[in-house]
Amino acid sequence: MKKIKYIIPLMIAISLLLNSCIDLDDTTFSTESSDTYFNNEEDIKIALVGVYNSLTKRYGGLDSFSEGYIQMTTHGTHTGWFTTDFGRHNYLTGTNPKLAASYLGSYFGISKANTVIQKLEEKSGTDYLIQMTEENRNKYCAEAKFIRALYYSNLAQFFGAVPIVVEPFDGIYNESTELEKSPLEEVYAFIISDLIFAEEHLELRDFAVAKQSGRATKGATQGLLARTYLSMAGAPLNLGAEYYQLAKDQALKIYDSGLGVYELLDDYSSLFYIENETSKEWLFAVQFGPEEDQSGSWGWYQTVMARWKDSGLESRRDGVGRLYPTEELIAAYDPTDPRFINNIITTRANGTPEPNTHKFRTTKFKFKEQYTDRNKTGMNAPILRYADILLILAETENELNGPAAAYQYINAVRERARKGSPDLGIDPSLEPADLVGLNQEEFRKEVFWERARELCWEVTDRLDLVRSGNFVSVLNDATYVSKEGSVKTVTEEHLFFPLPLAAILNNSNLE
Repeated sequence: MKKIKYIIPLMIAISLLLNSCIDLDDTTFSTESSDTYFNNEEDIKIALVGVYNSLTKRYGGLDSFSEGYIQMTTHGTHTGWFTTDFGRHNYLTGTNPKLAASYLGSYFGISKANTVIQKLEEKSGTDYLIQMTEENRNKYCAEAKFIRALYYSNLAQFFGAVPIVVEPFDGIYNESTELEKSPLEEVYAFIISDLIFAEEHLELRDFAVAKQSGRATKGATQGLLARTYLSMAGAPLNLGAEYYQLAKDQALKIYDSGLGVYELLDDYSSLFYIENETSKEWLFAVQFGPEEDQSGSWGWYQTVMARWKDSGLESRRDGVGRLYPTEELIAAYDPTDPRFINNIITTRANGTPEPNTHKFRTTKFKFKEQYTDRNKTGMNAPILRYADILLILAETENELNGPAAAYQYINAVRERARKGSPDLGIDPSLEPADLVGLNQEEFRKEVFWERARELCWEVTDRLDLVRSGNFVSVLNDATYVSKEGSVKTVTEEHLFFPLPLAAILNNSNLE
């Protein structure tokens, strides 16, 4: 008998009644009600929206994605530091609420996906209990498996070896959920299995169909597969060439279909306005909305645009965002790189310099209208975009064959950056110039920092740092300026975050 059987009720009491950008109604369903709730195809469709909406749910007052995972991957890395929990490498204990929100919130979403998958597969004899076309059955199952794979991908990236739960549960721990941790490679194998099924049964994104925004597509699945294989190729598994090739193959599928499906926007800055969250550069993003009950904390944490005085250029210099770039990231930019001017500022709203301890601030994500609550916005939480795919192609090609054929991918990203951002008064530039004449190791370093310059504070920061194999050395050399305490020395034990105490107390197999 456990000392604490239901340690955190947040896994039990949360419903799925959150409106999102997905154009379907929502509903609440649980393991207790599922036998009576699921009767027909329409019930499956509505429940599937609940699976998507689990990505936006709040656990213990925290957004599991915008305050949990994305904060973990962004803050306290080679690109930036956060003024509290995740900054300064004062690594967290299992009692931290953000870890609990991310870990337990993931299994809540996984349980919802498991319920839909289970109901789609239930049979009486040889007949399915819920009737629909085989095409629709596979499509709904593919969407649920994509979301489940996304959750497990985050669990693997941040916590390492974790239990693989394939049964529905609503926070009640029993013999079906008190599972031992599976080795990291097995977790990745499970993710790949889900994504291969999803790739087979999902369609390419049609940007003319508005209600596809936020839904799983073939391209999003291929992108997540590419990222998964790339993670396996690098540290800590270090599976090498075979997995670099698998990552490249998936990214090439997007690149080849991307002619007319996905493309780089001409204006880098325009990506980070809410108005362009459904542009052809985005493969997948967690959907938040403009209303108070639809919003999340993503935009507030990642920018100084949390407080507004007006809607002009001046407003981008006003706010209380708590993320600060490292000196290494600042040095990695050419000062005339339009992305540097877009992403980082050195003054406050009134034009006065910041104190030396907080000289630089982030200003990547931008808003044209004021929100009632400065701590929450309608900004989507980014997961995958086309520039990331191009940089995956550059990295994998270099690892497999050297840089000769890799320049075209990285230089496409750099060419777009040079165009500037007229709407923000950021002029075109000669920088960053195209890369030429590098050896394999030089190109490897350039890709690492090009990802930081292009994708900083979007999702990939910590994942790139771990995969590079330089997690300890780079972080211990990073320059963090803080008023609030000393920087903690990083060791290999910090490669993954600790499991939440709540999970350990409820599952003796995690001890």
